[in-house]
Formats: sequence, structure tokens, C-alpha cells
Amino acid sequence: MRIANRGPAPRWRLEPLLTLGKRASVAGSSLEEFGKVRGVVADGEGRLYVADGIAHEIRVFGPDGTFLRKIGREGAGPGEFGGIGGLWWLAPDTLVVLDYGNARVAALRADGEEVAVWPWLSLTGTGPFVFEGGPRAVYAHALRGGRDGRTESVWVRFTPGGPRDSLPIPRSEPPPGALVTCRGGNGIGFFGNPFADGLIAVPAPGDERVVARASSYRLAFIDAGGDTLRTVSRDVAAPPVPDSAWSGVMERYRKFRESWKGADCEGGLERPDRAPILRGITFGEGGRVLVERGTAGGRVLDLFGRDLRLEGTVAVPPDGDASVSPYLRGDRLYLVTADGLGVQRVRSYAIADSS
Repeated sequence: MRIANRGPAPRWRLEPLLTLGKRASVAGSSLEEFGKVRGVVADGEGRLYVADGIAHEIRVFGPDGTFLRKIGREGAGPGEFGGIGGLWWLAPDTLVVLDYGNARVAALRADGEEVAVWPWLSLTGTGPFVFEGGPRAVYAHALRGGRDGRTESVWVRFTPGGPRDSLPIPRSEPPPGALVTCRGGNGIGFFGNPFADGLIAVPAPGDERVVARASSYRLAFIDAGGDTLRTVSRDVAAPPVPDSAWSGVMERYRKFRESWKGADCEGGLERPDRAPILRGITFGEGGRVLVERGTAGGRVLDLFGRDLRLEGTVAVPPDGDASVSPYLRGDRLYLVTADGLGVQRVRSYAIADSS
């Protein structure tokens, strides 16, 4: 099945409802100071659950921003975290928390009671690592041993009964000019070109995956066997690569090469004619789809219904933190932003029609 969404989408706007987070003070820490937000979800009553990877805890806030309680603390015992990589709803009253520091996945009641723990082959990095899996299911990015003795990346589906099955993660070789790899006395280091084309792949609710090239607005939904079930496309133009943005990339690359002097480096960087269209794909509560894309005016989110018909487009705040996936529940959108000093804030919005 092919679903082509043509013409301009309805323009929606974000009406700010709540902001959590403030700059750290010399007087001490605050419950609204986040070290590193690794995930944000909300429940049916509008309560926010913010996973802090530095504090090793989940903080729960009311719809008005009132702090309600903490879940977890640093450690390796029951109800403790060694490193939070993400969280998602496994059921209406049950959270799944990926704890890479303790190489496990924990299922917790919304009040923090631990109901199950499952082993997990640890991953680290920027994520995201936890994804919507459909009713009473969550996908977690993990590693497993392959038949040839090599380790491969997969998405493991967790249900209330524990890990059920897995899906292989589609991979592709980076195009020329997209990646520099250096090997030296400090180990191995990578520098990626943020404007290079690449493969975007995420698990979809059920036994499906969504695969797309960043340079083309065409989402392919494929089953566990690799067959394409349906495609979703839009006719949009790729944005330009601004001179200032490319200068910033080259400056960071210069510092990277200075830190790897004497190392054996492979690959190089090339400035593409156009920037990628797609930035990310996220499934919200209820199976709706968020597609983040770049435009000449900044980043936007296209919102699709469960039938994969385009509902509307909304602009993303320019300080949006791309390391944390947006979370959609009903007509509420939850985003993480970061200022020039890296201070993160959690923001909630009502999605409203601009007409």
C-alpha cells in the first residue's frame, strides 16, 4: 500500500503549558535542575516522568509542575539504577526503564514499585534506546551474539512477561564524505558529518520496522521477514546547508583531528549540495507518528494519524535538544530543550490549530 501525502499540511502551533528546569545555583542542587535528561513520558492524568541519567533517578511532576516524588537512586540493588538509557510505558500503570549501568531492564509501577527485572546486554551512547512497541509492549535497543560469533544490534520486544522476540536493525554503509575514523594510542574515534545522507530505522508497533533515507521523504514499513508492507511519502524540498552551520562543523572537525594527532585516520568530510530532509521518526502514544524534518526555516514535526494520513505540521523550538525524542500523548507534546550552556529544560505544549 502506498500513501502519498501531497500538498501543504495544516499548520499547527504549540501553546506553552509548562517548563521544568533551571540553571544550577551555587546554593545546591534543585529538583528542577537536570543533569542529563534521558527520556520524558506522561501518564493519562498529565503527570510527567523525567529520567535523569546523572542523578540516576526518575522525577515525577504534576501537570502544574509540582514535584511529587522520586523513583530510584544510584546503585545496583532493587529499585536502583546504574545508568538510565530511557523509559517508556509498558502498560498504563507500568514503566520500563533501561538501566545500562546494571545491564538490565526494569519494570516499575508508576509509584516506583519494582515488579520485574530482566537481563540486558548493555549499550551506551546518545540513544534513543527505548521505543513504542504497541499495546503492552516496548522495544529496547540491545546487542546479541550472532551465528558467526559476531555481536549484532537488535530491537528486543519486552512484554509484561519479559523479553519476547527481536528484530534485526537495518544497517547501511555511510556514503563517501560522511565519516572519519581514527585509530591511535587513545583507541578509536569517530567524527560524523551531520549533513550527510544516512539510513533512519526505528521499530514500529507490532512486528514491523520503519526504514527511510534521510535525503528522501519516503518511509517504508517492513515486516520481520524484510517485505515492504506500505510506504508513506511527501513531496518536500531538501533545505540548504548554511555557510555558518558548515563552518561550525569544520571547526569541530579541526579540534577532533588535533585531539588525534599521529593517529591513522580514514575517510573525510564533504559538504553536500543539500541537507537531509528527515531527522528522526518517533511513535507516540496510540500509534501516531512524529516525523522530524529540516527546512530552510528550522526543524518541524509532521504528525500522522494511525492511518498514516498527515494531520498537521508544527515548528520545533530552535533550542530543541535532538538527543531526546519528543513524546506525544493526545494533544500534548513534550520536548526537551537546551540553551547555549547545555542546561536542559522539559517543556509541555498543547497542539492547536493555527487557522
